[in-house]
Amino acid sequence: MQDGVRRPGRRRCPRCGQCRRSRRAVWVSQNLYGSPGPARRTRDEWFLDLGAEAFRAGLERIGVPADRVAFELFDATHMAIDYRYPLALAWLADRLSR
Repeated sequence: MQDGVRRPGRRRCPRCGQCRRSRRAVWVSQNLYGSPGPARRTRDEWFLDLGAEAFRAGLERIGVPADRVAFELFDATHMAIDYRYPLALAWLADRLSR
């Protein structure tokens, strides 16, 4: 975990590609931030969606198969998102049971 404190995940992708490629399932879910409009809402006050997109791009760049990665940007704040946990757990359980 010390490595995670020093370098965000998006920057670690190339450095530990083998361990990332060996993952059977990766769930990346983040609330949206972007320009106002119907296509994208502005609710993530810390721009974490940009890091999530960079992390997903890093996984793709090092060769993690797309079917092993669930990526989703959703319209919500950082509060009261526990309703989303079952979505992640169901997908991860399905992937890990294969």
